[in-house]
Amino acid sequence: MKRWDGTSKIYHWLLSFAISFELFSSTLMSDVSTDSAFQAPSSVGVFDAHQIGGITCAIILAAYLRRVWVNPEVRERLFPWLHRGGMRPVLREIRELMHGHLPPAGTGIGLPSFVHGLGLLIMLGMALTGVFNILLRPGVTIPFSFGFAPTFFIYSVESVVHNAISVMAWAYWIGHVAFAIIHEAAGQGVLRGMFAPAPREPRELVDQAQQEQV
Repeated sequence: MKRWDGTSKIYHWLLSFAISFELFSSTLMSDVSTDSAFQAPSSVGVFDAHQIGGITCAIILAAYLRRVWVNPEVRERLFPWLHRGGMRPVLREIRELMHGHLPPAGTGIGLPSFVHGLGLLIMLGMALTGVFNILLRPGVTIPFSFGFAPTFFIYSVESVVHNAISVMAWAYWIGHVAFAIIHEAAGQGVLRGMFAPAPREPRELVDQAQQEQV
């Protein structure tokens, strides 16, 4: 299995925490009405934390996607549908999976990386619609706009889209964790490869590599 680099591990740590917090905190929030403030005062702190977490998540995702976009190798791996012939390995591994063969994990081109790319797009959609939700909320972010029909309509539609994407995010989160456990049980070392620090190479190999460079 091809290992992830240190920067990717840091981003994965940050996104794992931020996205998990957003999903689980959403279950503790009451519905927010555009005609009044918060229906349950006890959820105000959770709602505020959810908003801050969403903005933080959007910033982390934007920074990571920028890193992905300027790296052709990573971009081809995560978004193979953008490249000619990039979906062939993915379709081949889908067929193999249907016959009971688990695709190799890691940073190679194939089904796992393709699924990671889809997850990034889902989480980005959830984060962006959440940020727009904050910006468009009538009477809260935009004062005195309760009677402004276009604002209310846009906010209502955007909220429905955000909730729909959130359901997709939950499905992805559950599937992602489940398949990570399956890969780990199959001996592919996914959890150790992503969350554990990279093992240090023996001193002899390091010295030999430095001598070859000289």
